[in-house]
Amino acid sequence: RLSPTPFDEAATRELVRASFLGRAPTHRLARAIGECSGGNPLVASEAIASAFEKGLLALGEEDVDIAEGAPTPLPVPSSATDALTSRLGALSPDTLPLLRLIASIEVPMPAALASAALGLSKSDAGKRIETLRELGVLRWEIEDGEARLSFAAPALRRAVAEMGAPAPEVHARLGELEPSSLSLTGRVVCAYAALRGPDPEGSAS
Repeated sequence: RLSPTPFDEAATRELVRASFLGRAPTHRLARAIGECSGGNPLVASEAIASAFEKGLLALGEEDVDIAEGAPTPLPVPSSATDALTSRLGALSPDTLPLLRLIASIEVPMPAALASAALGLSKSDAGKRIETLRELGVLRWEIEDGEARLSFAAPALRRAVAEMGAPAPEVHARLGELEPSSLSLTGRVVCAYAALRGPDPEGSAS
């Protein structure tokens, strides 16, 4: 399965222009679409169509904006949410620990942490990451020369977070990593995981 290339703000603007006969989105509309879709083209398209049908957009002669009184953030239509979260049902159970870890933190996770946190070889961790990327669940971005992982859309992160926190041993492994061997983002992720601590009721391996 091919995973769509994430949209940046420029691509989102072009999508809106194409949808409304060349009208340009205001900055706040482009930002709102990006936030609710997580850059996922499917969700962005569905969100634009749904917002227009529900009267949440205001069309001017040359631009498109969020209508006065429209909810923020813009709602993600159930059709797009269902299409995304249905991917989770196709996953093998051995990918869930990695997803729970990524869902438990607030910033993109350095890919280098995956093997250590999950007690896997770099090869095995890499295979799981690649599977999740191919299924369109995770995306891989290079920032400051470091590969980082995040969910392809906010709806996926919420769905995984509802499954429970990472297993206690995941937090323990992160706490055992030598800070001097980590990037700044890696240290932030480990510190955040340590502060959250394990969830004894909701955690699972």
